[in-house]
Amino acid sequence: PDRLQPSGRAGADRHDGVSEPVARLVVRVTPRSGDDRIDGWTTDASGEPVLKIRVRAAPTDGSANSAVVDLLSAKLGVPRSRVALIRGASSRVKWFRISGLSHDDVLQLIEN
Repeated sequence: PDRLQPSGRAGADRHDGVSEPVARLVVRVTPRSGDDRIDGWTTDASGEPVLKIRVRAAPTDGSANSAVVDLLSAKLGVPRSRVALIRGASSRVKWFRISGLSHDDVLQLIEN
C-alpha cells in the first residue's frame, strides 16, 4: 500500500497522468472528540504509519468525513476540492488523496 510515512519512505510522488503531484495519506479518525486536531503519527497492526486525527463531528451522514477534509485542507493550505476521500468512508481508517502537493510537501506541512 502507498501510505505517507513520517520518515518519508513511501517513495516517489504520484502524478496520476498529469504534471500535478498527488500524495496519499492514511488517517485514523476519532469522532466525537473534544476538538478538531491532528494528534501526530501512530502505526497500525501491520506496522504501517497512520496519521491520528480527532474531530468533534459525529460519524453520521458523512459529518466526520467532512470535518476531516476541512481539517486536512486547512492544515495543508489547499482547497477542500483537492482533498479526496478514496477509501474508508464508513471506517475509522481512511485513505485520502491530496492533489497539488508532493509527498514531501504533505509531510512537512503536517509536521509544522
